[in-house]
Amino acid sequence: MIEKALTWLADFTAKVQSDDVHPVHAWVGTHIDGWKDQLFNDEQWHAWLATHIHDWLRTPTAEELVKTIWDKSRVWLDAAAQPDSPYIEPLSGKIRDVILNTMSDADQQAKLTDKTAHVAANLLTEYQQDIRDWLTAQMNAWSKERLTDALENAIGRDLQYIRINGTLIGGVIGVFLYVVGRMI
Repeated sequence: MIEKALTWLADFTAKVQSDDVHPVHAWVGTHIDGWKDQLFNDEQWHAWLATHIHDWLRTPTAEELVKTIWDKSRVWLDAAAQPDSPYIEPLSGKIRDVILNTMSDADQQAKLTDKTAHVAANLLTEYQQDIRDWLTAQMNAWSKERLTDALENAIGRDLQYIRINGTLIGGVIGVFLYVVGRMI
């Protein structure tokens, strides 16, 4: 009986694999979409998963599984790091494709920009005092000459334009006041 069941299951699996429009594909796709929706949107599902995954991760079976996965990953990474590794080119191609696809999609670019700005804002807010203290220490360590040189190099051209504009505008105002004074 078990042999017949296993034979039927093997035949059925082969049929499903060879037929791209087999109803099993639609059934699995529907269920996966539902699970994906639950995973992203259902708070109860999130809580259930968090509790059960946390509990499961503490079991010896999970620890052994993680250790096995880690050991196999290390072996694979060691093999992939060899100069003649067949893994590097396909992996780098996939990474390149993901990056290029992400960078060519305007929505993905906007999301990446928003996330980057959010992370930067959080980091700056969190470490604001540390940054201020470090900058203050750096500035206090500089001599007056070094600080003057740094400011001159950074904004010297702008200061020169301000000086020239101030001279010209002052001259025009002086001439205007002289002419008005002579007319009166």
